[in-house]
Amino acid sequence: MKATPLLKEDRLEYILESLQCFQTSPLDRDRQKQCVLNVYVTKSERSQKDLREQEWAHMDKSIFRGMVIPSLRYLGLIIGDGEFLRLSSNGALAVAADSCSPDLKSRVLASLVYEIDQSQFKYLSVISSQPSPRQVLESCLSNALLTSGPSERQRRERTRHWLHLLADTGLVENKNGVLRISELYSVMPQLLEVRDEDIDWFLPALFSSHKQLVQSFGSECCSIVDLRRQVSLDELKKSSRIVTRQRFDQLMQLVPFEGKDYMLSFGVPIGWGEDLIRYHDKQYSTLIITARR
Repeated sequence: MKATPLLKEDRLEYILESLQCFQTSPLDRDRQKQCVLNVYVTKSERSQKDLREQEWAHMDKSIFRGMVIPSLRYLGLIIGDGEFLRLSSNGALAVAADSCSPDLKSRVLASLVYEIDQSQFKYLSVISSQPSPRQVLESCLSNALLTSGPSERQRRERTRHWLHLLADTGLVENKNGVLRISELYSVMPQLLEVRDEDIDWFLPALFSSHKQLVQSFGSECCSIVDLRRQVSLDELKKSSRIVTRQRFDQLMQLVPFEGKDYMLSFGVPIGWGEDLIRYHDKQYSTLIITARR
């Protein structure tokens, strides 16, 4: 697995505040940078006026471009590049969770971190079978799973940061100096499970969100990225239902190409595409839902 820098300030609040910057300033890189760096300056109890121009330029290079963007992109919370940096569906879900009840917010953030761990790190399965002191886990996980990187020290540092995030979301707890899986961890598979009967709520949700995007953009063709985000946010708000990126894609596999009242038309990307959906063994970037009369 390719090693990537995780946020040095390894508390969950830094990730959430950084994501807020991409929510409030989409497709505006300068404003995103200004917002993100102000978060880090404020946390250090300084202000921008306290910094020399060279210090601000160094923060742009080391924090915004060198740490925040690579970390959030690797975790699947932002997508795009340059002037087109924006939240992914999971990033938007994390931001939306911040205004939910404490219990729902906790479940959303735990779901997102659980999904990221399953796809990127797989640390939770190791901790589940081998509860150990933190230092032992740092060494074991960084050497066994995070096998590539500039140095052993940096691999261990990134492992330590991810262990902190697992603890921040309540998936891992520290009992008598030993890190072990919490009760919340056992809830995640059931919470994110996809069942055949889910089509009963997912299909109406898909149609409703698609209709909103059509009305908003004035086009029958919707980006999969936008559709994922819309369904995720709508379901969280209306039903307190958690639809992560992976769960959305799995739910889409339940939807037939043609139904009694509709027909799906997928579009393939022209050239390179990002954050595509795999449906029936092919990758697509857009979707049109046509109502049958």
